[in-house]
Amino acid sequence: MSKLSVARLTRELLDAAHILRNSAMDPLASSVIVSGVLLLKWASDQRGPLQVPDRARWRHIVQNGGGTLGELLDEALHTLLWSNPDVLGGTLEDVDFNKKMGNHELQRLVHHFDRLSLSKDNLEFNDVVGRAYDRLMGEFADVGGKMGGVFYT
Repeated sequence: MSKLSVARLTRELLDAAHILRNSAMDPLASSVIVSGVLLLKWASDQRGPLQVPDRARWRHIVQNGGGTLGELLDEALHTLLWSNPDVLGGTLEDVDFNKKMGNHELQRLVHHFDRLSLSKDNLEFNDVVGRAYDRLMGEFADVGGKMGGVFYT
């Protein structure tokens, strides 16, 4: 299997955002949800940059996501943020996975991300995730009619 490129990961992130399109969510809200799930998956797949408690690990989300997946994702993300205040403080604190999405969309989103490996060994270079995320934010900014820097800062 070939390593994950910026172009391919960007397509995967746009596909993830497309899953949310049916939930009548505006582009800004969609970008926040995709960002939160991406952060959880990336943090779980990487070794070392962040402290990832068991409740914030991707395998915990996948194994326990049959019921109220939104609550599980909220707990996982907030646990990750609280465990890394120096790195993640002030980011994605207002994410609410239950707010505008049903369990079906969340299950599809988790399944979509579960297919991806974001470990360093599976990336073409170390910053593939960062660059794909920047491209995704640019796409959301274009849809929202804002310049990229204005949209996500």
